[in-house]
Amino acid sequence: MSSLRRVLWTGLGVPLGIFTLAAAAFMLDSENGLRALRDLHRQEREARAELAALESEAQMLREQVDALRGDPFEIERRAREQLGIIRKDERELRWR
Repeated sequence: MSSLRRVLWTGLGVPLGIFTLAAAAFMLDSENGLRALRDLHRQEREARAELAALESEAQMLREQVDALRGDPFEIERRAREQLGIIRKDERELRWR
């Protein structure tokens, strides 16, 4: 019986050991292993955060466009603030 166990252990042990070493090498491989998977998860989280920020910015810009399209006073207010435009009969006052 012990010789049968030895044959089975040798017959299964060597391939199992080789498989274990190959699996360990694969998991530690920086291009295809667990490190690469962890890096991909990190990149996905960063991309999702960036996407959320860009979607928020796009929504804000859509709201600004809608405000400009529907309100001529909004256009004038922005022209005054951003471009410093004043009417001919007005004077600009600057505070220091």
